[in-house]
Amino acid sequence: MQSQRSEATAGQPVATTVRPLQFRGRSLTAVALHLAGRADGDFLAALDARLRQTPLFFENAPLVLDLAEAADLDAPEAMARLAGELRGRRLSVFGVQNASAAQAQAAQAAGLIVLPSGRD
Repeated sequence: MQSQRSEATAGQPVATTVRPLQFRGRSLTAVALHLAGRADGDFLAALDARLRQTPLFFENAPLVLDLAEAADLDAPEAMARLAGELRGRRLSVFGVQNASAAQAQAAQAAGLIVLPSGRD
């Protein structure tokens, strides 16, 4: 917390300005995981195989789900389950892109943010 004080003069009180926080812009690179089809057992098995090939590459990296070709993620429970599966694999999923209206609602209900389409 930053504060600024002015000098007291001839019996005048000291003025204090408190700035408890600041917002600053920031750019970051996130990994986009493109889902083609359902996020089912086959998907998770393929993901696990990929993660075994590069065990530390994706660990705790910011991750966005690209839902342009995803299926069956219109319900908040399904989206939350997928986010939990990813986080259990140390993937830091925080948002979705290319979501349908129903997927966007499910993502928000699951605590994810909806982002505009990004650049690969």
